[in-house]
Amino acid sequence: MRANHHAIYVETAPTERSGLKYHVTGTVMRGMVFEVKEVSDLEISASFVDKRLLGRVKMTDLQRLEEVCRSIDPPPRQYDDRLRLINPGVPTYHCQHWTRDALQALRETGVIQE
Repeated sequence: MRANHHAIYVETAPTERSGLKYHVTGTVMRGMVFEVKEVSDLEISASFVDKRLLGRVKMTDLQRLEEVCRSIDPPPRQYDDRLRLINPGVPTYHCQHWTRDALQALRETGVIQE
């Protein structure tokens, strides 16, 4: 069973049902990288589960949003090729944790208005 992927989605064109997805991609076996991706019809994706309104972002703050997200380190490689933790005792850090940390930073910097 695969855990749900978490990301930050900013709707930029409501009538076209499109926007920008800010997230990290990769695995805990190889490490992850930050990505910004244009998406349309997010909800028809086979992997879509849920979305929640967490606040609003001014269109003039999109560059700042990306800068704040880039400032949050993506999850590093955490398991070796034999599925052993590289740093035992350090909790595993997934995309869900990165998203939580990015949202917190976006709130603290005032990019997200609630």
